[in-house]
Amino acid sequence: MIATPLHMDVRVAPQRYVVSTTHEDDTVLLDVKSARYYSLNAVGGDVWAALCERDSLATIADRIVERFGIARQTVETDILDLVGQLLTASLVERVA
Repeated sequence: MIATPLHMDVRVAPQRYVVSTTHEDDTVLLDVKSARYYSLNAVGGDVWAALCERDSLATIADRIVERFGIARQTVETDILDLVGQLLTASLVERVA
C-alpha cells in the first residue's frame, strides 16, 4: 500500500499507546509497546500538544508562526518533516 503524501490539511493524532510529559521546554514521548522514548524541543512539544487536540497541520503552523516568529515556509517544512518521522515511528496516525 502506498502512503498518501502529507500536506498541511492533514490531521494526525497520537497512538493510544504513546504517553507524553513536558518539563520546561522539553517534551518526552514514550511508546509503551516498544519501550522506546523520544525527545522534542519546545517547538516540537507545541506541535505534539496540538496533535493531541487533532488540529490540522495548517492550524498548527499558524500557531507556531505566531508564537515563535518563524517564516511560514520553514514552519511548514519542519512540521511535515516532524510528522513524517512520527508516522514512520508509529507514534501518530492519520485521522479524519
